[in-house]
Amino acid sequence: MELHFTIAAPGKTRTDVLVMFAHKDPRQIRKVQSELRTIAGDAFQRIVEAGERIRSAIEAEVPLVHPEGEQSKGLLYVQFYGPPRDPRADLRNAVVVAPAGLDRSPCGTGTSARLANLWARGAIAPGREFVHESIIGTHFEARVAGTTRVGAYEAVIPEITGRAYLSGINQLVLRPDDPFPAGFLI
Repeated sequence: MELHFTIAAPGKTRTDVLVMFAHKDPRQIRKVQSELRTIAGDAFQRIVEAGERIRSAIEAEVPLVHPEGEQSKGLLYVQFYGPPRDPRADLRNAVVVAPAGLDRSPCGTGTSARLANLWARGAIAPGREFVHESIIGTHFEARVAGTTRVGAYEAVIPEITGRAYLSGINQLVLRPDDPFPAGFLI
């Protein structure tokens, strides 16, 4: 699903945005695509600040609710994109993740949203490879593996490959006397 609109971002004139709903996990479905002519790796703080201003402006003007229900509201990611630096890549992006983080990868959810956008515009056929470059130069290879429906909307089934490295180990403990052993949702 796509939603096109224009917002007044603080410190800027009007900004065109495109909202894409991506990912099966309803906590990670919000996507905003906003064109940025160049993405400079030395401008991390400026990109994060711009993303947070855009997020605030969008949430103030547009009610964002997932097509499958009210359980998922608001905006989690703002994705800027521009031309790649690596000739093997199709696009380069920078993904601001709430609150005020910057993804070092091309972002799986962001890449899924980009595929959905390209497919909806007829710019990519199912099966064609799409290479997404991150702000630090890492890549995800992706393709539209198929199509489906999400609520009343046409949608894509993305397939994404990339590299990941172990950066931590976590241990979760479930106690029999915990009144919320599966967690809770507010």
